[in-house]
Amino acid sequence: LEVLDLRRNRIRSLDGLGPCRSLRRLSLSNNRLVGLHCLHSDLSSVTELGLFGNCLESVPDLLTCLKAMPRVVRLSVAGNPCCMSPRDLRQLAPKLVEILQLLETLDSCCIQFYFC
Repeated sequence: LEVLDLRRNRIRSLDGLGPCRSLRRLSLSNNRLVGLHCLHSDLSSVTELGLFGNCLESVPDLLTCLKAMPRVVRLSVAGNPCCMSPRDLRQLAPKLVEILQLLETLDSCCIQFYFC
């Protein structure tokens, strides 16, 4: 399994999501996720992660989760309570780059955009 698209399913929890060592693209956008603690299973191969439009409130929890996915190149997180405004994203970008050293795109914008 390389692509898992779970967009728009009203998902509140990812309990039961086991190791997916070959997963490259994981789309969880437009659900009702409050936390990502269950994403600590082996998802280290994920390069594209969609989290847009959920109910994520905690930046520290988000960052902890992302540490387990060092290969992420494309990430979408806007539309969550923890990053609703452009200012929130600008404050988050340096932390993301520190954790995700391969990150190129944040919410459809080149990561350098957030450093101008």
